[in-house]
Amino acid sequence: IKLLRLILSFASECLDFDIDEIDEFKVALTEIVSFLKPYISNDEPFRFSFYHENNVLETEIAARICGGSSFDIDEASPMYIVARSMLDELAFNDKEDGTFLVRMVKQKRGNNDRK
Repeated sequence: IKLLRLILSFASECLDFDIDEIDEFKVALTEIVSFLKPYISNDEPFRFSFYHENNVLETEIAARICGGSSFDIDEASPMYIVARSMLDELAFNDKEDGTFLVRMVKQKRGNNDRK
């Protein structure tokens, strides 16, 4: 988690996000990764991707679920509530092949495209 937060700080700084926006994304990332940690297979690596364009930072986490099991996201859970309040978009996709994808989007404040 520390390395992901460091990379996120660097990417956000390059995009000229303010300190509060960076911290919000870090908190959301920490909540999500902490939630997912018990489900991630230790035998296979996970993919963590950053995309940025037009004052928007998008992050994706893709990994295999331990034992091919699935998990449910409770939208009333503290993890989901905290992460969703810090992000502009949050999506969890549990796939039939035993993998999942988490997509997080943060738009720079003052961006006229923000929903």
